[in-house]
Amino acid sequence: MEADSIHGNIERATQLKDLYDFQDWVDAITETKEQLPKYKVKLLSQKSIFSFKDLVKMQNWDLDLNRQSMTWKKAKEILNNGQEGNIVRVKYDCSSASYVTMSTN
Repeated sequence: MEADSIHGNIERATQLKDLYDFQDWVDAITETKEQLPKYKVKLLSQKSIFSFKDLVKMQNWDLDLNRQSMTWKKAKEILNNGQEGNIVRVKYDCSSASYVTMSTN
């Protein structure tokens, strides 16, 4: 993945530098890539960070449509095509032709 390559470049470029504050990190990351275009560091404000925890708490993630318990640790495939609203289909076995269907509502 490209992100792994970028992270590796930043790690190699900064491992021997003394970085004491946030601005040192911003400068080091920007200077990591010698060729143009250089890496851009986008500074985020608190307004750019969202928490969806309360929204997820209001949804059902425990029972399927047959009121059977969902075992997420055993899930092998999760399908949500976006056209069915909050319908999520889960396979516990890759060779199975059928899905367990659940709705988060």
